[in-house]
Amino acid sequence: VQQQLEELLQRGDADHLGDHVLDQLGCQLRHMFDQRLGFDAAAMLTIDFLPAEELRGVRTQKISRANIVSMYLNNRAAEHIGKNDLSNAYWWARRAATLSPSSPTAYNTLGVIYMRRGAMHEAQAALAHALALEPDNTKATNNMALLYERTGRATDAALQRARLARLESVAPFQHF
Repeated sequence: VQQQLEELLQRGDADHLGDHVLDQLGCQLRHMFDQRLGFDAAAMLTIDFLPAEELRGVRTQKISRANIVSMYLNNRAAEHIGKNDLSNAYWWARRAATLSPSSPTAYNTLGVIYMRRGAMHEAQAALAHALALEPDNTKATNNMALLYERTGRATDAALQRARLARLESVAPFQHF
């Protein structure tokens, strides 16, 4: 597992880690949907980036199985985007949005897919929906700014960039 994580970081895919549910990882993960294989909890490995003593007092939130599966599907969509396989990425992201319609992440991913396909109207609708669900979502805000820049809407892009600057008063990873 350590080697796989190091390879991911060396490839420059670390930004994808932000949306991943790194709760459990194992050889069974990709086969969860294949009922023939079953589920072996002993084959799973729990990954925790913080020592237990540092987790005391940390706010946690339970999430549903549908949300976990949706996150997994969205992560698969991101993998396909990374390979420029937008057709498969679309279907993974669409199913993620269907399973978890109140989560902005899949709609943001759909927006990225539409934008890369040149379907700017659909991209704007997906990103607007993501922002309606979570107005302070920095990824959707950034993607909306990109969309406005690419469609020649400089004023709207500048407004999104200013909003993003307010939301991220300290840039992510600035201290590293």
